[in-house]
Amino acid sequence: RRAGFLSLIGVFATVIQLAAAFAAPRAAAYLTRELNDNVEAALQYSPTVSTRVFSADGELICNLTLQDRVLVKLDQVPLHVRQAFIAAEDKDFYSHHGVDLTAIIRAAIANHRSGHHKQGGSTLTQQVVKQVILKTNEKTYIRKIREILLAVRLEKSVSKDRILEIYLNQIFLGHGAYGIEAAAQAYFGKDVSQLTLAEAAVLAGLPKAPTTYSPYGKNFPAAKSRQAYVLGRMAESGYITEEQRQKALAEEIAMIGGEKPEEPLNRTAAPYFCEHVRKELTRMYGWDAIYLKGLTVHTTLDMRMQRAAEAAVRFGLIDIERRLGFNGPEGHDPEFAGECRPTTDQVPDNTIEMAKVASLKGGIAVCARGSLFPMDPNDVKRIGDWEWRTGQKLAVGDMMSIRVETREERTGKMTKAVRYAISSRRTAGKGHPEALQGAMVVVDPRTGALKALVGGYDYGENQYNAATMAHRQPGSSIKPNVYLTALMRGVTVDEVMTDTSVCYPTASGTWCPKNYNNQYYGAVDLRTALARSLNSISVQLTAKVGVDEVIKTMRRVGYVSPLERVLPLSVGAADITLWEHTFAYATIASGGKQLPRHPDAEVLGIFFTRILDENGSEIYAADPTPMAERPQAVPADDAYALTYLMKGVVEQGTGRRVRELARPAAGKTGTTNDFRDVWFMGFTPDLVAGVWVGRMTPQPIAKDATGGGLALPIWLAFMKAAHPDSPPRDFPVPADISLMRNENGEAVPYQRGRVPKRLLPWDPPKLESDSGF
Repeated sequence: RRAGFLSLIGVFATVIQLAAAFAAPRAAAYLTRELNDNVEAALQYSPTVSTRVFSADGELICNLTLQDRVLVKLDQVPLHVRQAFIAAEDKDFYSHHGVDLTAIIRAAIANHRSGHHKQGGSTLTQQVVKQVILKTNEKTYIRKIREILLAVRLEKSVSKDRILEIYLNQIFLGHGAYGIEAAAQAYFGKDVSQLTLAEAAVLAGLPKAPTTYSPYGKNFPAAKSRQAYVLGRMAESGYITEEQRQKALAEEIAMIGGEKPEEPLNRTAAPYFCEHVRKELTRMYGWDAIYLKGLTVHTTLDMRMQRAAEAAVRFGLIDIERRLGFNGPEGHDPEFAGECRPTTDQVPDNTIEMAKVASLKGGIAVCARGSLFPMDPNDVKRIGDWEWRTGQKLAVGDMMSIRVETREERTGKMTKAVRYAISSRRTAGKGHPEALQGAMVVVDPRTGALKALVGGYDYGENQYNAATMAHRQPGSSIKPNVYLTALMRGVTVDEVMTDTSVCYPTASGTWCPKNYNNQYYGAVDLRTALARSLNSISVQLTAKVGVDEVIKTMRRVGYVSPLERVLPLSVGAADITLWEHTFAYATIASGGKQLPRHPDAEVLGIFFTRILDENGSEIYAADPTPMAERPQAVPADDAYALTYLMKGVVEQGTGRRVRELARPAAGKTGTTNDFRDVWFMGFTPDLVAGVWVGRMTPQPIAKDATGGGLALPIWLAFMKAAHPDSPPRDFPVPADISLMRNENGEAVPYQRGRVPKRLLPWDPPKLESDSGF
């Protein structure tokens, strides 16, 4: 009991020294060291706070923070929340003058009797002094005396409510949360104004020992015990009735974040986007504004689209790896003999699970979470190919990543649901730069606003944002810029050119571009040429209008990356980002309008709508000019004519699979000669999306990898899941476009009254533009 006894002696010594300090002004001045300046620091309380970033529908998607803190005024904190903390930490807060000597002596006696430090005697005011003014945890009597003197002085300078407000914003409540608002968000996913009495009591129990009384996992019983203590103190103080106490004790506590909630800097719903936002905010306002003052940022991100984009990229890459071939099991459990004991867990569709091979008879069956699933027949074939190729054999107990897919199968007159296991292994992951990566950018062409951004397979394994940082060759997906340049300089959509082998002199020798598979088609119109992605036609058009003119066009629609003045630019010899590529396509989809951009930003596109400073004052608002009133980047009729040509790509060309969307759409595939980069860039009247797939190393994806085969399925999966639920409608026809009829009776656009070559006037039926395919 020596420690307790010394604690008791120490407290009495502190009281004696306190009295002496008050009696001796010089001693007081010495002990408090510029007392007035220190109190002034509390009066000017300005802690480190979080910058909070919200989606378009108000969902908190990320905190940018050193300490996860959101300042709230005391009148924003419900009375029962304030009372919970007062009852738990300092029941006489509103009656003492900064120091509660009775509590100090009572704590000392309790510590003496227990033989260890069991209670503390600090008031809320003393805790504010310790955390805001002294900022130290040193355990010395001098520090304690300074704390007491400062507490008394603070109470004379500041109201009780202000001290309580500072305390509730400053206190650390565990799991990276500082202050009551951040804690309410971290534990319960709600504002402090929405906390129930039961939730308030849980949080009020945390300051004593945030880790011990954390409501997560194994600490939950201790948290409930501490909650009961707080509710009891509230009842004793007359804050609540016995009925309210019992009801709060019985309330089920629903928390977010699981047993190991992520640290604040990583607690993001869209990590690649949040990092992009952080960089842009730093450029616009500086580091201090983000991490010391705190901003409230409202963005254009649509979380429904964002989640659909992340799922499309992730499952699309897994599917590509699957199609590239089985690469063997990921491990082996020698103890597993094939028994698959059912559990209460259900394996949901489209989640990645680790499964074990349970049977090899009559196919392959795997066990995941105690449920048995037949392996997809295509995967059985791939596994057989692997066995033949390597001479190895799959065995019971071998482990592999799978996802489950439910299919309706018909046998005779009966239809039943069958759940298949689909191989879902990535051949490389964290720490492997050769891992297959993908990225997606989604834009609303009616506003120029970003709706979704995915920079890679998984931010946890790779923080490099392939959507905004990677400069890659776009292959044939750059060709629409060549065609647009030609259209702007008098070429019409029914122009007929000769697809044949051509050669051009260059500084490095004669250059003879070749079509894919060396196929040539002779006389073709522009729509057919773009649909079949004929290299020779793109090069001939560039030679006709000039490389400089193509570059001018690309600058007008939004490309900012360096572009070489070389003829191979016409077939993709440029290094550009997916971001600028997608916004350039959005310029066309918008009818050729000049899309907005953030102040002083190099690239097109907006993703902030409003930004508020630490005082709630608006410091940024997006340009409210409607798209219809914005200037033209390129003429509307030429943009529409190009859209017509790109519709041919999805109706009869390399993007034919887009027809599954059952909506009018336009787009272009892209594949580099070395199969290192594949793209699909496409849009409907409502939405633009660009997809890139490749590796972070010079390795090719695979032989004969194409944009139509690899990138387009990811685009299509996203569009099916996330496209606005609007009736199918065609692209609006600009006033200066004439629709003519070709020999097949199809409507063909003509720009600004130019003389038709092979077309006749055509009167469209009513509502034709809204009819879909």
